[in-house]
Amino acid sequence: MKKNWLFEAPISDYLPDDVKNRIERTAKNLYDNPENKAPSSQEFTSLMFGLPNIESNHKSDLQDLALVTFFNMYPHIKRGVDTGKIKVNAILGQGSGGRKLSQEIPTSKIEKVKQVDSSFDERVKQRHIQNALTQGAAWRDGFNVVNSIENELNSIDPRLVDLYKKFGSGASRFYWENTAQLERMAQSVTGRVAYCDVYLDKNGVWIIDAAAPNFPLLMHELVKGARYYDSIFTLPKNKEVGDTIMGVADAHKHEIKNMNYGRALIEQLRFLWDMELDGYSREIEPDLLLMLAQEFEGKPDDYNEMMLGVFKNDKKQIDKFLDLSQEIIDDINYEKKNEKPIEKMKFEKKKPIEPKDDEDDEDDEDDDDFNPDDWDNFDFDDEDED
Repeated sequence: MKKNWLFEAPISDYLPDDVKNRIERTAKNLYDNPENKAPSSQEFTSLMFGLPNIESNHKSDLQDLALVTFFNMYPHIKRGVDTGKIKVNAILGQGSGGRKLSQEIPTSKIEKVKQVDSSFDERVKQRHIQNALTQGAAWRDGFNVVNSIENELNSIDPRLVDLYKKFGSGASRFYWENTAQLERMAQSVTGRVAYCDVYLDKNGVWIIDAAAPNFPLLMHELVKGARYYDSIFTLPKNKEVGDTIMGVADAHKHEIKNMNYGRALIEQLRFLWDMELDGYSREIEPDLLLMLAQEFEGKPDDYNEMMLGVFKNDKKQIDKFLDLSQEIIDDINYEKKNEKPIEKMKFEKKKPIEPKDDEDDEDDEDDDDFNPDDWDNFDFDDEDED
């Protein structure tokens, strides 16, 4: 009998029960903290539907702020944009479209690739680990970036900061309490609430297309796009093998649990780097994760053993992880000494356009506000849940 479980496995399937229980318990204690209790799932849903109406008059400014903030977070992406190698689109308040890729891959294709690469199963497992770290970083950094741009947001609309913080804290509760339902939605062929597609166009330009109904989700998708873009360069050089790995591991149905567990896993790595190593900073983290994976080219089983060992608090694997991380950090920082830093971008709020005297605003204005009716499949009353 063939074992197909690996092809349906998000990161949680590789974690022992005690690790998963610890992560779930910690998350619940945080969002149920009586001194700073997160909004309920119902309140979160109200924010999800209400924020687009508040943001509708500031769409252009918020899209600009999203890109400025994103490029300051990921200067290597900005460098790619400046050299014409990457194009980034950030779309706010727009109903999302269907999947670019099929969510299923033929078994025959998998079997064919496994004959080419005997490490295929381990490569899929490695990809799941990387995807969980991508989702975790997107959650932590995408939602929390609001704290570093409060002045810019206040210049757009003073209501936004408080609402965005409530949205971010409420999202944790919502995603844990509605996991199964959100997983079913993620498997749907159409009607994505928010997304980021990363692909190579016909001209050889990498496209990062992010769209979301509100600003915090848009930042989440942009960060996910940057991390996903980086992870593509850790795939095998054989294109057929790499494409099949992505077809198996990058299914949207895995995203929900990867987000839930991934944000705890990325924080575990950050804690180790912060406490134990010299020269670590968030700025070099994308390069650090990229080079960690590349160190194990051709040996995905060793990568998986080390990373899962770290998550399980195995001292031997943690020591191995820290020693290798320190070597890579030293190399990155040495190279950066000779690299010209990119100047931080500054956000400038657009001046309102004064209507002409003979302009009839009500008749001529385009109605491009977000329409909640577009989310007819976004029903949170289901008892089963992501």
